[in-house]
Amino acid sequence: MTPRSVGRLKVLVVGSFVAALAACEVPTEAPILESRWILPTDGDATIAVADLLPSDVSLQGGQFVVDIDPTNTSGTLGELCEPCAAVDGLTVPKPAFEGSFESTTDLPGDVSSAVVSGGTVDITVTNEFGFDPLRPGGETGTVIVRIANLTGETLGTLTLDGATDALPSGGQITRSITLSGASVTGIRATVEIDSPAGDPALIRVADRLTATGTIRDLTASSAVVDVSGEAFDIEPTDLDVEDIDSVLTDRIESGAFEVSVENPFGVGAAVTLEITGPFTTISKPLQISASPSSTTRVDFTGEELQRFLGQPNVVIRGPGTVNAANAITVTPDQEIELEIDVDLTLRIGG
Repeated sequence: MTPRSVGRLKVLVVGSFVAALAACEVPTEAPILESRWILPTDGDATIAVADLLPSDVSLQGGQFVVDIDPTNTSGTLGELCEPCAAVDGLTVPKPAFEGSFESTTDLPGDVSSAVVSGGTVDITVTNEFGFDPLRPGGETGTVIVRIANLTGETLGTLTLDGATDALPSGGQITRSITLSGASVTGIRATVEIDSPAGDPALIRVADRLTATGTIRDLTASSAVVDVSGEAFDIEPTDLDVEDIDSVLTDRIESGAFEVSVENPFGVGAAVTLEITGPFTTISKPLQISASPSSTTRVDFTGEELQRFLGQPNVVIRGPGTVNAANAITVTPDQEIELEIDVDLTLRIGG
């Protein structure tokens, strides 16, 4: 999968803390002490659900959009019309018949199920029979195309009626079906035909009636998806730490990012934080827990912190990979939230 952006990670050291440090009278004689400073940040990092989805699921207008293959189903005259077998190849008064045929279409491989909230199916019905099944002469017939889930719950229906529609031999009709909500693990398209007796026509049992459905904008309010191994990138973001005075940076012994994580997905992720700027890039591993709430510490040496704190044009970025053993249920408004504090140990005195 092609890596995708996961939002902004902006670390702004609160000015009041820096001012307070600058105003401190730091001892210059023994004893040498250590002081711990926790510097909160103004910005949070987020990993939105859209950034964790497989390529066949996207987020548009507050809904998931699921890419699904077209559905195609057809039935021969011989399968639909039992009396037609005895007059195959002959021109005779058309027998009356009723019948149905169907096919199923799976959801994408990374999607186990979805709660459909809407969508459109463009249906094209093509008639290869030697007669119009809707208007064979005399009474009129119907062709009903029904889109349903695999348990039979109807999502949408198209009815072609000979009273208003015609489907001559070799002809086509294209109409659209608007889908309603239901939970789906796949799509079933069923064609039901009721064609009355009619005028003399050429009967060929191998001729077909075909219905092809192109599913557009199948939207879902939630989905069960496999996100295991999905890759993403943290968007390059300026840390904005150049105003930190050397009074502070010169006395840094060690420190860390304290990362508080709220994770609604129940999956973990491995991230490599890359801090870049006018210095050699600093790379640090960050493990995001699958727990709903957790805190992770990313340790730095004093020398590493002194390389980027107080420097201009410091940017944080980094690739990540989802660690998930099972499919998870996701909704469009979910995101992983990361709050970052800077924990510093300073040398006071000496």
